[in-house]
Amino acid sequence: MASVSISDLTQKYTLKLTCRIAAEQDETTTKYLPFSASATDLRRWHLISEGESGRVEWKYLDTASHEEQDMTSRFFLKIPISIPDAIKANRPSGALANAAQFHSRLQIKNSGCWLGDLSCILFVTPMLIIAWYITEASIPEAYAIELVRHFLEIQNKEDNGWPTHRSGPSTLIGTVLIYVALRLVGLSADHVALIKARQYILRAGGATYLPAWAKFWLCLLSLYDWDGADPYPAEIWLLPDWNPLNPWRWFCIVRQALLCMSYLSARRFKIFSNPLLDEIREEIFTQPYSSIDFVKASANVKTYDRYIRKNWLLEGVNWFLVSIWEPWLRPKWLAQKAEQKALELIRLSESSSNSMCLISVDLFLTMICLYAADGRDAESVRRVQRSSFEYLFMNDKGMQSMSIHGGHTWETSFALQSYAAAGFAKDPKYRGVVQNAHRFLINQQLCDDWPDAPPTNRFSRLGAWPFTTRYHGQPCSDCTAEALKAILMAEAELQTTDSLGKVNTRLAVDNLLKIQNPSGGHSSFEPIRGSAYLEYLNGTELFGNVMIEYDYPECTASVLMALVEFQKYDDSYRSKDIERAISRGISYIRQDQREDGSWVPSWGIGFTYSAMFALEVFAVVGETYENSQTVKRACDYLLSNVQASGGWGETIDVSVVVDPVTWPLKACTFLVG
Repeated sequence: MASVSISDLTQKYTLKLTCRIAAEQDETTTKYLPFSASATDLRRWHLISEGESGRVEWKYLDTASHEEQDMTSRFFLKIPISIPDAIKANRPSGALANAAQFHSRLQIKNSGCWLGDLSCILFVTPMLIIAWYITEASIPEAYAIELVRHFLEIQNKEDNGWPTHRSGPSTLIGTVLIYVALRLVGLSADHVALIKARQYILRAGGATYLPAWAKFWLCLLSLYDWDGADPYPAEIWLLPDWNPLNPWRWFCIVRQALLCMSYLSARRFKIFSNPLLDEIREEIFTQPYSSIDFVKASANVKTYDRYIRKNWLLEGVNWFLVSIWEPWLRPKWLAQKAEQKALELIRLSESSSNSMCLISVDLFLTMICLYAADGRDAESVRRVQRSSFEYLFMNDKGMQSMSIHGGHTWETSFALQSYAAAGFAKDPKYRGVVQNAHRFLINQQLCDDWPDAPPTNRFSRLGAWPFTTRYHGQPCSDCTAEALKAILMAEAELQTTDSLGKVNTRLAVDNLLKIQNPSGGHSSFEPIRGSAYLEYLNGTELFGNVMIEYDYPECTASVLMALVEFQKYDDSYRSKDIERAISRGISYIRQDQREDGSWVPSWGIGFTYSAMFALEVFAVVGETYENSQTVKRACDYLLSNVQASGGWGETIDVSVVVDPVTWPLKACTFLVG
């Protein structure tokens, strides 16, 4: 970190830090930084698990704890780990044995799960810092040091900006939000990294050219005027169920974010300015703040920050809301009722998710909403602040916030399937590993329905599994499918009395059958409940096809494979319904295939990922290269894109341009059997 001076005036108004690493500041290395040390000791970072609940969090332990750092923590931090040398494999079985020997040592201690680093969208982390700052949270210094270290580590060395996602080009939204976050943490405007970043921001036209959602976040900090922000009417939460615009018909992730945004927008919430915010306000615009026409600037967005342009219909709706509805037509009592309704739903969602909320941004916004409603010292605010630390993930380059929580169930399901399929469940060397993973998944099943229904009008979760853990609470179709499949595969090998049981197994099947769409396909969290015309109201400017659920070949394939696995376990329960569901699902996947043999991806490693799931489900229903044109086209497509290394790879760009982009450095090996 470079040495730069920090004014006492601005440091007084920075993020509150506690648990200083050093009693006195190290004058030789940190004299001009806001921290008592220039770095943390990586060997004091530990992944701490709460056992059967599956809750896992990175914590910086005191030197007096004397707790030995586990192998999983060292793996993610790239600290050397001691494992027996792998024997050179001459056959696939040898490679599998080497992989199991390594992978089994990464199972989370006292939990039985595996987890992954799901941090990818970089502007999520500054949003967390902004939420902490607004809600006056106190953060242990070790976390702040590592958050800053990560930001400085990934700054683009060519143009000095920051990207939206890993390995992407610099963007204005990434650069402005990270710049603001670094200033809030305590870095001086004279820090060499911020001087360079500021040059990038000003070259790009300043913060008036940010996408609408970024402008919204600056409004909360009093760094942007609400007159230049898009409207997010809270009255939409009062619409009756039959109304096609009802938010409960929307995709749940966007719905939860807009729920919080509508509440804060209704209140035009913003914190009081202070000398630090006054300085930032003068640093991120190309002209004096007082001279900016924010209404006119509301339409300004940099082309490379705008993946989805607002259409004329949404622009017209926004104009009507701002110019006619809010100032002239909306009764005061209706505005108050809508605001109260939004807050009621926010509280219900926070409670039903055990303060974890649906995703990271939803949690950060909920934190601010509860602060606005209940005040700084409210237990509701402290509860969400504490939960926010579970979204943080540490690696050798520092710390950042994950976009989605952990993926414990998802990661563990595939791991358990692999151990069972490879025959390791019966191997005494791995039996304990398999039993712990099996027990973890059984404990994560959602055996009760939503406690806040019907006010939240959510789709049933009874019998399902979440992406992460039961206490998070949000079910997901493919997570339910993969967890059920993994458990059934393991139980067939383990011959254990500690089983999921017939009742809970059937509950899972009921949920999978219930969530199938009329098309025969499956969506992710809920069945499709809204019209695709709702995409005309997509004002994110950052993400396409997010207003409603859609059919996904990946999710559909996962569900169908789980149903086929269940038939081996119990061929009497709802057999006709299951056969019909499988037939309809296969028809959907077949019809969804493109002419070149691929499937449009929505998750994972793009086209390779969607093809993997589709081909696997065709294999389990008996369709092969020899007897199926669908499978033949898919295999030919994959073979035409194989790398010289023998693997496959794509970039994140496939999610934007919907076209495969080969990239050997990120190859994902894929076997077509």
